[in-house]
Amino acid sequence: MDPWGSATHKPRLAPAEAAYTPDGVMRRVVLLLLLAVGLVAAPSAGSRARIDCSAAQKASAQRALAVYERAMPKQRAAYYGTHRKAAQRRTFVKAQQAKLRGLRAAAACNVVVPSPPRPPCLLLQPTPRRRSRRAHWSRAQR
Repeated sequence: MDPWGSATHKPRLAPAEAAYTPDGVMRRVVLLLLLAVGLVAAPSAGSRARIDCSAAQKASAQRALAVYERAMPKQRAAYYGTHRKAAQRRTFVKAQQAKLRGLRAAAACNVVVPSPPRPPCLLLQPTPRRRSRRAHWSRAQR
């Protein structure tokens, strides 16, 4: 029994000593593995997936982007005229920039041109049945 009256109590180790115990080594290995998996699984900033859209959708998104970019300075001036605190202004500008990023992403979509339909497979189509000459001749004489 230890001086604290508990048979299961373990004395605490200094941080430098704790790092070299089996528990400390295992924690480091698990932490490194989690970081490695997170780095591999996280997409990089340059490899953003592009969205597919039609030509009409792309044109609409580009118009919306142009309209918003022209309106941004006026909106900012109007907001700054009524809000004097720097924190409020920062929040407004961040929201404006977030919306601008979304509109730019929408305007950068890939226009998908639908491919023409594939020709039908001739091997799978039933061939037209030809009547024999005998059947045609016998009907003509009736």
